[in-house]
Amino acid sequence: MRGELDTGHYRALQRRHQYIDGLQAYVLDGFLLSAGAAAAGSLLRKRTY
Repeated sequence: MRGELDTGHYRALQRRHQYIDGLQAYVLDGFLLSAGAAAAGSLLRKRTY
């Protein structure tokens, strides 16, 4: 019985870690995308002027 509780707790922890990892990846991707878009925009502006 104790083993069952441990695996259930471990699975819940794993799920939480996956959620946090996904959240961090999502935030990081958004940050990189916005930073990349800003850099590309400034490069394009410099090139046109």
